[in-house]
Amino acid sequence: MTERKHLCVAPWVSMHLWPNNNVYPCCAVNPADSFGQLDESGIAIMNNEKFKKFRIDILADKKLDVCKTCWKAEEAGQVSLRKSYNHQFLDHAQELIDSTQEDGTADVKMLNWDFRSSNLCNYACRTCGPQLSSTYKQLSDRASGIKSDKVTHIRSASEIGLNQIIEQNTNQVKAMHFAGGEPLLMEDHYKIINKLIEENRTDVNIQYSTNGSKLTYKSFDFRDAWHKFDCVTMNFSIDEIEDRAEYWRYGTDWSVVKKNIDEMMIYTKEHTNVCVWFAPTISVFNIARLEDIHKYFREAGWLDGARPEILFNLLHTQEYYCVKNTSDEFKQYAKIKLESYVEYLKKSKFEFDNNLVSSAEGLISFMMQPGQDLSDQLTISTELLDFQRNENIFDVAPELAELLINKTLYDKQSITRKN
Repeated sequence: MTERKHLCVAPWVSMHLWPNNNVYPCCAVNPADSFGQLDESGIAIMNNEKFKKFRIDILADKKLDVCKTCWKAEEAGQVSLRKSYNHQFLDHAQELIDSTQEDGTADVKMLNWDFRSSNLCNYACRTCGPQLSSTYKQLSDRASGIKSDKVTHIRSASEIGLNQIIEQNTNQVKAMHFAGGEPLLMEDHYKIINKLIEENRTDVNIQYSTNGSKLTYKSFDFRDAWHKFDCVTMNFSIDEIEDRAEYWRYGTDWSVVKKNIDEMMIYTKEHTNVCVWFAPTISVFNIARLEDIHKYFREAGWLDGARPEILFNLLHTQEYYCVKNTSDEFKQYAKIKLESYVEYLKKSKFEFDNNLVSSAEGLISFMMQPGQDLSDQLTISTELLDFQRNENIFDVAPELAELLINKTLYDKQSITRKN
């Protein structure tokens, strides 16, 4: 067996679908690097020219730029999606990899599903955008004077292809990742969960990326279904807490999120097949506050489950939010805060906290790498979103605003907009 240090099994076993019909091997690929659009042919898209070339390059052990999100995560000491997929699926994929033809054609198997057929979402997170959030789209369109449908759903041809994939592959799928938008709002998610139960496929590994606002779909409580599965992982996308969470993820009612997570912690004690994880997106707005956020989780009892996890998700795609691309002054401030966090983790009596040390140290190393100072671009974006949402970063996070935001530029933009 050939040893490949850059191997990723995704193009043999996985499909990631966006509401605009774009298809990717996984959700870590930059949205601009589409591998094509899903149509009536369904799974056939995974043997188009781009997928075949991708497999050829992987088999040649190339370190591909399209996979840079994973390379950056690994450089920062985080668990990349590539490594996660290889861990889960390599045993199933090895025969498919070995039998791949010279032109990259492969007998793909849909073992991992990550389908996002709609942008339906009740939040407008600052690190998101209109393609994956209907609320974000509504706010943007309203500010621009545009009237349009805020919810985007895959077109009919893609829906035919997707339904074909679901019908033909339900018997062999191993894992599903439900994200969005907000997956617990989506009818497609509700239908798939019930289909798996009806077809006795409760052995499928179910994973969510959820904002924590919902545990039900209409009158159906998903807790009546989750306990039937072998493994369900709730990844709560919590980047901040309390009023800062409500600012960062517009639409958040922190009291509702806290109540839902509290209830899920009780549920996981009764149903040990379900676990609660946290997946904060790491940006300039929260990297200096990870110790405060972690302590809140700990004091709330949210890290007391059987299999707790905090997965640091480094933000790369919106470069002005990336922790590398800020001022040296802020980096030094955040470095001191992170070093305090590392010491807290080292001294903790909890083994889980001790095991996070290397990940936290990796964040420091990544942040201190050379980057651009994009403070002005961050300021312009922040002021625009503050205007659209009737918010003000100087009210919510004054100590961060003083270090991150060019106040002269912010005020100038605000005055110009009002005039």
